[in-house]
Amino acid sequence: MVETHNPISDGLHHKILLSNFLAQTEALMKGKTPEEAAKELQAAGISEKDIEALLSHKVFSGNRPTNSVVLQKLTPNSLGALIAMYEHKIFVQGKIWDINSFDQWGPIDFSYMQPS
Repeated sequence: MVETHNPISDGLHHKILLSNFLAQTEALMKGKTPEEAAKELQAAGISEKDIEALLSHKVFSGNRPTNSVVLQKLTPNSLGALIAMYEHKIFVQGKIWDINSFDQWGPIDFSYMQPS
């Protein structure tokens, strides 16, 4: 959503959230090497001992598939279209993987097995 519904401080919070959203998509694409993570932690003034402890939590591979959708404004119509698009995506993935995406075990199946 590009247009905020609550323009407090000239939409500053919305701009921060949008930039974070776009940065996360880029991070999933690029990933972070141990060298990059160590350099960031050193720049933040973290001790070598703490860097060693934190490093494994800061490293991740890139090339992670993700779907990012940006809408001009969230309306009932655009929300319905977004839900329909997601359901279609799940349907197509199920066809590709040869599974019925909408016939999976879940909590409803468990409730049928409970005594009345």
